[in-house]
Amino acid sequence: MKSLRQLSVEVKKMGRELRVVTHDGMSHPDEAFVLAMIKWLCINVLNVKYKFKRTRDPGLINAADIAIDVGNVYDPEHFRYDHHGPEGAGRRPEKAGHQGISYSSFGIFWKDHGLEFVSGVVKKLTDYEIPTWILEKAVGEVDRNLVEGTCALDTGEAKVRSNNIRVPSLHSAFSVINPTWIEASGKDARDNALWNSLPMMGDILIGYIMRSVEHHYSESYVMQGINSCRDGILVLKTPTQAWRRLVNKSRRGNEILTVVQPQMDDAQTWCVHAVEDGEGTLRIRFPEEWGGLEQDSLRSVTGNEKVTFVHTAGFIAAAEDKQSAIMLAKLGIAKYQKEDEYEGAGLDSETATVN
Repeated sequence: MKSLRQLSVEVKKMGRELRVVTHDGMSHPDEAFVLAMIKWLCINVLNVKYKFKRTRDPGLINAADIAIDVGNVYDPEHFRYDHHGPEGAGRRPEKAGHQGISYSSFGIFWKDHGLEFVSGVVKKLTDYEIPTWILEKAVGEVDRNLVEGTCALDTGEAKVRSNNIRVPSLHSAFSVINPTWIEASGKDARDNALWNSLPMMGDILIGYIMRSVEHHYSESYVMQGINSCRDGILVLKTPTQAWRRLVNKSRRGNEILTVVQPQMDDAQTWCVHAVEDGEGTLRIRFPEEWGGLEQDSLRSVTGNEKVTFVHTAGFIAAAEDKQSAIMLAKLGIAKYQKEDEYEGAGLDSETATVN
């Protein structure tokens, strides 16, 4: 089957824009998601001009490079993606003992071109080398969490049975972009309602993709760190929060006392998190006397010139760079373990320090 990239190359050789048609009248998330995919790829990956048109004119549909949700033909070899024809567009596999949901136009387009879209999005939006297996997992998860529900609503099957389908609430919100019959509007207003929705629909779809990719990439990356960590300190080069769900699931996770990582949206600040055990209890706590101190006082008591913050509850601290954050973590662990020894000997820390 031809990819969208191959189609765009052919179109550019002919010296014209990519012609895409969908139906006129009321807009639906089904075709909006597909148009958002095509538009995003044309602008960000394919570098090809495009022209969208809403019509039911057979001549315009036949002349189009891609027909979405119009034309009554499902022929992926020729980029015809309509599920309204007499033979439909097939069904999904059986699920939980129930017959699979029928494919809508978004479903069949995603089945054929979802991986191409996910690959383009991830390559554009991150500098990390994301393995193919994670991209493929993202295609499947977006299908289950967004595309399948869209199919069920568009084909009407969500109204008669649940089949464990997750129907996104965004569909009811999308319906209100269509002008009502009492408004002083016409065909142009309906057309513009769809065109104006495409950036939002693209952002929603990309959001689903990137969260799936981040979940699996972070899990793989954090598990590698857990299995190689030393001195009870897990050092991560990203601000991922995946460690919170993984440290207590790993065989070596109970050895981790603190996590050092850059702060989200501020790579100049490195955070030190005290890790909770499976019961929600902190494994260590930064000294009470550090909490809430002004920077100068904090740097004096810790001997660390780049420490910037320690929370009064002792569960998080921060420094200006990675090495300073690691030093802070080591000092915090050492002080906590020393206090623990005093308590185990029946002495409080103040008395033990004096002696």
